Amino acid sequence: LLTRERADRGVAESESEQKSAFLAQVAHELRQPLGAITTAAGLLDAANPSAAAKDRALRVITKQTEHLRRLVDDLLDLSRMTHHELQLSKVNVDICAVVEDCCHSIEPDATGRGIRFVSSLPDCPVSIHADATRIRQVLLNLLTNAVKFTEAGGEVHLIVEQHTSEVVIRVSDTGRGIASDRLSTIFEMFQTGDGERGGLGVGLAVVKGLTEMHGGTVHATSPGLGRGSEFIVRLPNNIRPAA
Repeated sequence: LLTRERADRGVAESESEQKSAFLAQVAHELRQPLGAITTAAGLLDAANPSAAAKDRALRVITKQTEHLRRLVDDLLDLSRMTHHELQLSKVNVDICAVVEDCCHSIEPDATGRGIRFVSSLPDCPVSIHADATRIRQVLLNLLTNAVKFTEAGGEVHLIVEQHTSEVVIRVSDTGRGIASDRLSTIFEMFQTGDGERGGLGVGLAVVKGLTEMHGGTVHATSPGLGRGSEFIVRLPNNIRPAA
């Protein structure tokens, strides 16, 4: 009985430590964009700010607010998936349209960081039965990570391949890469591939969850630290006939 009580206490203490670490990670992840927004708001509140200063401050506020919104969305979606409460709204979707939308969203950030962004699509349309909003979320999470961990002068590539039974989406970069011992855990909740600027580690868990809800798979490859990485999403090519 005493042994069982000690084991239960150990589990409870471990869970408590995990919750504390998670809350600390959330606080850290929120602090940076909130600090940037506060600084930008201060510039707008200054006496007679120049037009250039106003424009710069508004861009910062818009970018950091979007970052916060996506972080909150990922946290909420992860919670819903954990409790099996997230529902997909599947229709026949042209994956090309979704990809092009994601490209338009990510290109300004990549260009602003001095990163070359390249996309390649097969003959379109490429239709799959999917939730377009969730597929967009998957791609944006992967592209945002690729840009985040790639230095100026590097490249990010997005390639879509159409096969008989599936559509394959590859997001690769020339960035920091992933250590071999992290590849097996990179999609687990609150895991990151890099301790520095690693972030909260929920984005890839959301990518995995949403991809698997579509009947697909996702995996990561990397030659090692400093040598880039590639994330490969495979989605079934299961078009539904029109009613």
